[in-house]
Amino acid sequence: HDESSSEIRRLQKENQNFSKELLAAQKEGNVEVLQLRKENSALLKDREAAHSERNDEMTKLLKEKESLSDSLEKTKEESGAEVLKLKDEIERLTEDLEAAQAGASREIIELQNEIDSLSSTLNEAEEYMKMYM
Repeated sequence: HDESSSEIRRLQKENQNFSKELLAAQKEGNVEVLQLRKENSALLKDREAAHSERNDEMTKLLKEKESLSDSLEKTKEESGAEVLKLKDEIERLTEDLEAAQAGASREIIELQNEIDSLSSTLNEAEEYMKMYM
């Protein structure tokens, strides 16, 4: 009977030690779980911040793209107007040139007629001089 009492006490002592170890392990496990939860929470916040930053950057880039598209459209419209203006100017200058060429042609013809007339008069004068000299 003594043996079984001492065996019971030994088992109780062992059980008590095991209970202490189990409690310590649970506390340690709870601390680890809390630490892991903190780390997870921090990582989630970092991820949300990164997503938010990326979304802000994408929004900024989209606005820039829209602004550049608008500027391009405006530039195309202005360039189109400028091209039309230049075409009109070229057409006007071409008409002026054609008119100037036509005027020059008339002047050349008039000068040629005057030269012919003077040549004829000179020939007549030479003939006259030959006859009377």
